[in-house]
Amino acid sequence: MPRQNSATPTYLYHVSGQARVYLDGRYFYLGEHDSPESYARFYALLSIYIENGRKVPADATSDLADAPITVRCVTSQYREHAKQKYANNDTQRRKCNNICTLLEDEYADLPVSEFAPLKLSTIRDLIATTNQQGRRNTRGYVNQQVRLTG
Repeated sequence: MPRQNSATPTYLYHVSGQARVYLDGRYFYLGEHDSPESYARFYALLSIYIENGRKVPADATSDLADAPITVRCVTSQYREHAKQKYANNDTQRRKCNNICTLLEDEYADLPVSEFAPLKLSTIRDLIATTNQQGRRNTRGYVNQQVRLTG
């Protein structure tokens, strides 16, 4: 009986010194192996892959090494970090996911180098006015969420 494929694609090393991942029959090169940028690109590509029903979008290029690091890259990597760090704390993990979702909704494809204090101010204002119960969020909650983004 043949071995079954892994449910989650893995971060791989290539002899060129680059990191790569195998998705939908193609290799995607992510940049220098074991660098924070390559991990950010890996998690961003992985989240797009999973959101798209385990298919790679047709417009995805196989060489991501020169692509800028976007807000989606950072939030995807932070979600993975929060999943491990807050494995036993659902409330904190949910707060991390909420701020990541808000950042992705507003600035997903924005390069991280362009995410400036004015953008953070906009996010803070959105947190202050948005509440599922139809009420304004408290100052303490808003400050806690802004600290998560910093």
